Amino acid sequence: MEFFSQYVIPPTRGQLELLRYLLVLTYAIHLPFVGMVIGATLLSLAFNARDRDIANPTFARMSKDLMDMVLPNRVVVLVFGVLPLPALWMIYGQWLSKSTVSMFTLLPIGALVVALSFVPLMAYRSSLDPAGRNSQVNFGLGGIGLATLLLGMYILIGAVVRFQDPERWHLAHDGFRWLLSFNVIWKFGHLLLSGLAITGCGILFFFFNWSGREPIRDAKYAQFMKNFGASVLLATVILIPVIGFFYLITTPTIALSGAVYVLAAATLVILFLVFLLAYGAILSPRPRFGARAFILVLAVFLLTGVGDQLTLVNATQEHSAALLTEADEIKAQIELEREAHRAASQVVDVARGEEVFKTVCMTCHRMDERLVGPPLKTVLPKYAGNVDGLISFIQKPEKVNPEYPPMPAPGLPLADIKSVAAYLLGEVDDAGTSTESPQH
Repeated sequence: MEFFSQYVIPPTRGQLELLRYLLVLTYAIHLPFVGMVIGATLLSLAFNARDRDIANPTFARMSKDLMDMVLPNRVVVLVFGVLPLPALWMIYGQWLSKSTVSMFTLLPIGALVVALSFVPLMAYRSSLDPAGRNSQVNFGLGGIGLATLLLGMYILIGAVVRFQDPERWHLAHDGFRWLLSFNVIWKFGHLLLSGLAITGCGILFFFFNWSGREPIRDAKYAQFMKNFGASVLLATVILIPVIGFFYLITTPTIALSGAVYVLAAATLVILFLVFLLAYGAILSPRPRFGARAFILVLAVFLLTGVGDQLTLVNATQEHSAALLTEADEIKAQIELEREAHRAASQVVDVARGEEVFKTVCMTCHRMDERLVGPPLKTVLPKYAGNVDGLISFIQKPEKVNPEYPPMPAPGLPLADIKSVAAYLLGEVDDAGTSTESPQH
């Protein structure tokens, strides 16, 4: 955290609220995509291996279709898989600035590993052959990509879970043990199952309900794909609540609140609805409910992001209060410096006033002769003892004498106007000019 402690200003109350929404938004973009990539790659590798054991065009086709579904092009990978990673790092860095989190460095490490994993995954997707001519090299690319992605996500999850336990922030020696803690393992298991769930309903949605995709002509293959996607979805939504329960009971008490339990209950209700849709898809002779199931599983990921944000809010209340106090102190110091600067800028400098008068005002004015304006020695005596009046007139001139054109506003800084006024009144005093009626 030294980097953020040195270079990041503690967030204000409004900025902390913004960070909360940004965290949920980033999770909502990143987690469903990464979960689907994990699930699809895992299933694709399984079909790939099965096809090499028992040559079957259905397995080879399924292996490639799954990867085409989750990694259609580099833009999707960049937007949903890579760009959210530095955003997460900056959000947590701002939120936890000035803290003593010993595992904060794991966050950029995990993010880098996740970003790099898409290189072999894209190569694996490009090398797949729907005809079934896949090789060990092809399988190895997918295995390396999946292993790298899982490792990166595990490191990220380990760091994020540590953020929810401020009592252990200062402990640097137990980092490895923390990564192997049950809380991290259950959280990682929840991601794996959620990834398989969204992959299952993604099969139903993208291959059967996506308007931009041509319908599958092979009825046998379509039936196999429908039943497989619904079965994966059905199995995972049964297991997700179990894993979620164990994650909840291993979460530090300081991070829990009534709202967290309400979100858990809402997630259970949504998962039950997904279960019914998956079961209905299996029984139905035609692919159905894919869009509804996909939206509901996305809602599960959204609630997961909100829950992680809430646990972080609960766990960091004291730290956030300290940040807000420091931010208020910094703001007060900045205001003091601004006031000091304003005061310094408004110091009257007669020499500066003479310089400004000779370069700006003498275009229209002289002390004892008429130019565009009247002789100043006939005008200034009325302001004797009333420097504020002269300053006000110079700032916003008004037409006084019909014999002369109206004076335009000079557009000078206030400090220069004060200095010019002091110089002019000083000149009148020195000359001993008597007070006369105003001519301008």
